[in-house]
Amino acid sequence: MKKFLLILAVTVITINGIHAQSYQTFNSELLGIIKNTKFRFGPFRLFPSFRLKDIGYDDNVYYSRDADKPISDYTATLSPEIIGNVLFRDYLILSFTETPEYLFYVKQTGERGWNHSFSPQARLLLFNRFVISGSYQYRNRKIRTTSEFGARVRSIDKGYKASLFYETARSTSIGVTLSTNEVSYADIVLPEERIRLASALNRQENQGDFEFYYRIFSESFLFFKGSYTEHNFESRSSSWKDASAYTFSSGLRFPETGRLTGQFVLGYKKLIPKDIQRSGYSGLIGSTRIELNIRRFRFRIDYQRDSQFSFWSSNFYFLENSLRTGISFYVTSFLKLSYDFRYGENLYPEPVWLQLEDGSLFELDRKDIHRTHTFGFMIRIIRKTGIGLNMDLWDRSSNLYWAGRGRVFVGVSITHDF
Repeated sequence: MKKFLLILAVTVITINGIHAQSYQTFNSELLGIIKNTKFRFGPFRLFPSFRLKDIGYDDNVYYSRDADKPISDYTATLSPEIIGNVLFRDYLILSFTETPEYLFYVKQTGERGWNHSFSPQARLLLFNRFVISGSYQYRNRKIRTTSEFGARVRSIDKGYKASLFYETARSTSIGVTLSTNEVSYADIVLPEERIRLASALNRQENQGDFEFYYRIFSESFLFFKGSYTEHNFESRSSSWKDASAYTFSSGLRFPETGRLTGQFVLGYKKLIPKDIQRSGYSGLIGSTRIELNIRRFRFRIDYQRDSQFSFWSSNFYFLENSLRTGISFYVTSFLKLSYDFRYGENLYPEPVWLQLEDGSLFELDRKDIHRTHTFGFMIRIIRKTGIGLNMDLWDRSSNLYWAGRGRVFVGVSITHDF
């Protein structure tokens, strides 16, 4: 058993992607693959892993209102993953990531099902300076895509990406990326209502990026990024949501290991609807996740701010704004206590007219507030692998009377970053 846990611990790779800031130089990726390879099968260098997530009791599976008698159940998510690489000397990397994931519910059999993600990629180094990359991505998942969703919904993302970067000997890089992505949703039927998502959200997204990374320390980078995106909705009934967006962001990316890890990103976004009668967005965006380790303490901060497309008929987007802070304390070398608090706001730019029971109408600027308290403790099993118990207390309040929700989840968690 200990031998199995040891193999599991050293072969797991956890990828904490941070919004759109993920470029890695060719030589850095090549050396990382060679250094971390644990299994080889012919020309393939394999990195297998297995995760158990969300194992526990959910008192509100569909994020329903109290008046709709929330349904509870026991659930678990099983998620094996395999990352494979094939190296051709020091100039070509072929890789793929395959992640099947099974969602299990004891009583809600209709919620059982598979998630699946698959992504092949090729990277070619030319003249020791130019890197040409191409990739395909397919993700079929049942998740809460944004905080606006009251339950998990089936979504499919598939698309292509191609890039050309110039890299210097000290890992400075500059390049352009072109991508196209198709986003589609399945309509869902909840116990109390039907939500038609396909006609409201299915769309094609075409994007161009310009990126610049400058190494300021051994593994820390200063970066700049500019993007232009076209959003074209599939349904004629949602064509008024067609829009274009300009974004500019900058920040610091810290090493994956060490006292300070993560990324600090702030920027500006201008979302321009093609329907000139609609309100667009112009202002601050952010995607920052930072962890600081000091002796027995680990401090966390997570700030996210961006516009998101809404399935609510009266608004084509809402501003999603959230801040999470957290702290972990290592009581001993094998016991950790943790607490996190997340506060979020969803702000809708255009007012709506609501009808009261007496038939009168009034105008409302919708605002939702999300709060999540997470308490937990964890015990080290072996090396950096730990197992623990967490309790999440989530609630959403709103000035729209029927939008309030509450949920409690108590479950077991497994980490490979104890």
